[in-house]
Amino acid sequence: MASVCHTIRTMACLLSGLGGMSASSASYAMHANAGTLAEQSQYVCDSVSAGQAVDYETHFSAEFKKAVSKAALDSILAKIRRQYGPCQGWYFKQKRNDHSGRILTRHAKNKELRFSLAVDPSGSVITGLMALGEASLVPRFSSLEQAANAWQALVRTHTPTEEPPPDTGNESANAIASLLISTGKNDLLAINPEAKHALGSAFKLWVLMALDEKIRSGELSWHTEVPIKEQFKSLPSGEMHKLPEGTLVSIKQLAQKMTRISDNTATDHLIHLLGRKNIEQFLLTHRLTRFDNQPLLTTRELFLIRATYSDKQAGQWQQGNRREREKMLNRLPKLNRSALLLKLAYWRQPKHIQRIEWFASPREMCNALLRFEQTASATAKAILALNTPLLPAEQAPLAYAGFKGGSEPGVLQLNYLLKPTRGEPYCVVMGLNNTQKLIDENAAFGTAEGLLNMFLESIGKPNSSEKSSRARELSKN
Repeated sequence: MASVCHTIRTMACLLSGLGGMSASSASYAMHANAGTLAEQSQYVCDSVSAGQAVDYETHFSAEFKKAVSKAALDSILAKIRRQYGPCQGWYFKQKRNDHSGRILTRHAKNKELRFSLAVDPSGSVITGLMALGEASLVPRFSSLEQAANAWQALVRTHTPTEEPPPDTGNESANAIASLLISTGKNDLLAINPEAKHALGSAFKLWVLMALDEKIRSGELSWHTEVPIKEQFKSLPSGEMHKLPEGTLVSIKQLAQKMTRISDNTATDHLIHLLGRKNIEQFLLTHRLTRFDNQPLLTTRELFLIRATYSDKQAGQWQQGNRREREKMLNRLPKLNRSALLLKLAYWRQPKHIQRIEWFASPREMCNALLRFEQTASATAKAILALNTPLLPAEQAPLAYAGFKGGSEPGVLQLNYLLKPTRGEPYCVVMGLNNTQKLIDENAAFGTAEGLLNMFLESIGKPNSSEKSSRARELSKN
């Protein structure tokens, strides 16, 4: 789940800051990278330098051209060139596969811009291009405590400028940062570890866990095919909302899309397949969540709630029991996706994030991650490892890294499962909630990457197990 601008995945959202991939761990390359994805990356760099889309007709898919006109693309590229100058080079920050990844372009005064890029399997045309904002410098921390303090300071010091007025009704003002690095037995760092947090798409970890349990029990198979249903389609992020009704996709494909690109339509199909009450029971059985998540919302339901609920309705939901909430869900308007997107165009500020969301404390998310490490199948673990942003390309000293995060206006959640080559696995859970202001994601991702770098450095040192056994509880304010 992400804000509307984040999910559209077109150049129309060019200047919204999402991501935070920095230059710290990659070397520069202009023409040395081979392959079609690299060729299209060079095309992006050339287009920025020219101030216009070079050969727009032949480089973009028909679907992309429907969403973004050449005039719109030219205007945005020209704006980038005026602000940052021509592209002086580019490199892969994260190459997911042969046809999708993230690149950074380098400009004058060491400025760098982040782009998400996808090409069709043949590599002949660009199917997705989104600029993710300016790359922030990754801070170099001298200790984990210093990194933790910097994370906690984000809700106090970083406020994006030129915001529209908040649309939060009477929801109480609240800004909270949380951080938990733990083995389950010992906390390496803890800030507000028991605090309730809105999660955004991070809740999709629970869906993957409940699905994997059903498959391990023999009730389902990764190869089971599920038909795409129009009533279960959600909004982007993702791709599966574009599939025709009746298209058969495997459960494994749904889970991969849900995790790697946070596909909302894939998520909702899995929730309906498993049954929301069954997922809730799974969570309660393993003490992973609370009443706040009953009934467990689909992503489409939350989009409809964000688009239509008044402050009074949000209060009724918060005070209601399960049956009352189910009645409210049944009364949600039957908007088609176009009408829903139009209403969500005004969702630019935090809205009811303390009242209606998917909720968990850092401790609960940590418990979920560590339980996943203990019980999940090899297939589920491979799925959780499909997209691990902010970690360096060379992930030593890690034997395994898994990730699921989430964001929407006022919400940022980063959840990592990291298993060193020696010693016990760790959860690294970072959360920011702000009911009144947008989160400066560029600063947050830079801080998170610096913290992860410091953590990897610390567990790679001799006697790191002795250091990690000392639980350090930081400020809970």
